[in-house]
Amino acid sequence: MNLKGIAVALFFLLVTADFQRAFEEEISWAPKPIQPSPWIPPNKPLTRLVDLTAKHKGEENWREVVVDDEHLHAEYVLMSPGTRVSKRFHPDTREWWIVMQGQIHYEIEGQASFVATKGSMVQVPLQTIYSMEAVGDQPSLRLEVNIAKAKTLYPKEVEPPHIPGIQWIPARLNRTPAPYGRGNLPHINLRTQ
Repeated sequence: MNLKGIAVALFFLLVTADFQRAFEEEISWAPKPIQPSPWIPPNKPLTRLVDLTAKHKGEENWREVVVDDEHLHAEYVLMSPGTRVSKRFHPDTREWWIVMQGQIHYEIEGQASFVATKGSMVQVPLQTIYSMEAVGDQPSLRLEVNIAKAKTLYPKEVEPPHIPGIQWIPARLNRTPAPYGRGNLPHINLRTQ
């Protein structure tokens, strides 16, 4: 390499180093508990599906909460073929599911209906009405996730479930289904991506 080539390379290295320094983030202080939070049931570090299916053996439909803290709520849900989740929506949060087995037919407001299978991730934005039904010849199993204490509302044509201590009243929300944006899609299959 000649002297001119060495000078160009050295100049490039210096400019690159200055450029990187200019865009390095400054260090910030972040809180870290000295003692990690204890596992409070139903939360635990590991949930095995084989243990859940053994626990619920013989049940046609079941739900098992696996995360329930101040931030998230998640549960596994098994539905026998033909079991349907009525139309509903969440006024202020999206909800999503991972299909672990079987087939689930989804109807999501503003989208073409589809059948999700093992490996599918499905999500519904806030204020968007959806329903689902286990289809096919075997039960469907899904992981259902939302924020903690998410509210579920029902369109006027659907009778809400009986919940002790709750009275259902009519409400007008001026509901507008949220769009799928920022790369979000109603349905992808992680096994085929």
